[in-house]
Amino acid sequence: MVTSYSIFLLIILVLFIFLYRSTINNARDSYDQQNETTLISNAELFESDLNVMEVYCRQLLQNDTFRKVMNYENTYYPFTEMGNELQNSLATNVYAEALLPLKESFVYFPETDYVLNPTYFISAKRFYNWIQKYPASEKDLWYSYMTEPEYQNRFLPMDQFMPNYSEKYYMYIIDLNDLYYMDAHAKVCFIFEQDKMADLFDCVEMDSSNFLFSVAADSSMVLSINPSGEFSPAELMTMDFDKGYAHITLDGQQLTIGKYRSDNTGYSYYFSFPSYRAAAGLGGTQLLFIFLALLALLIG
Repeated sequence: MVTSYSIFLLIILVLFIFLYRSTINNARDSYDQQNETTLISNAELFESDLNVMEVYCRQLLQNDTFRKVMNYENTYYPFTEMGNELQNSLATNVYAEALLPLKESFVYFPETDYVLNPTYFISAKRFYNWIQKYPASEKDLWYSYMTEPEYQNRFLPMDQFMPNYSEKYYMYIIDLNDLYYMDAHAKVCFIFEQDKMADLFDCVEMDSSNFLFSVAADSSMVLSINPSGEFSPAELMTMDFDKGYAHITLDGQQLTIGKYRSDNTGYSYYFSFPSYRAAAGLGGTQLLFIFLALLALLIG
């Protein structure tokens, strides 16, 4: 009888431990999936903004005067008059400004080295020095951003151009030649406030160690929010993701790193959030199991 009763209690103990672990695992999976669902929703909103920018660029290409200006070759067309006409038309086209968290946008024409904006049509030199008043030491970098393909379709930090600004900004450049079946010598540049872009991803707490990276299919960086100096996208891509998640310790804080790949853009998103253990601590379920275990031990 004593042996049978002991075996019976042992079976109950094993079932108790199994139920405890199963409950904790289910709660952790639900917690991780909830964070991933939030990220997916944020990523869809972010990519819808990318689509808005592309639609705006395609609208520009539908304008016959715009096409003449961007491919101007000193023909009989009055270049300055056409530019001023475009400036007036852009002032009434608020499609992008109404849908995006923009500070401003402009078009750069590399063939003529001119800049077009709803408020001016001016040479790039005067735009850089007089309008924006960027540092003269960074002019070569600015021209590299405007002309070199490696900087296109990327959210480029502008700290070096605005060192004394209280706000931080991103620059995003689209080459119209990628959207047009003929030659299109024009680049559209969108300027975003970093804080407003970060607001799109409410899965990232800016006052914590959490971060987010968006990486294109060619492993180039598209967007980084609250980046950590200890981890680079290259290191994240080599991590072992078990069921889509990896676990690290950063600044003494336990973090879970999730990975999501968008079928629409092919972008991969790496985002961190507090681990379930750090977020839950000793929750009500765990305390209940511990209390019952101690009570059974005491009575036994």
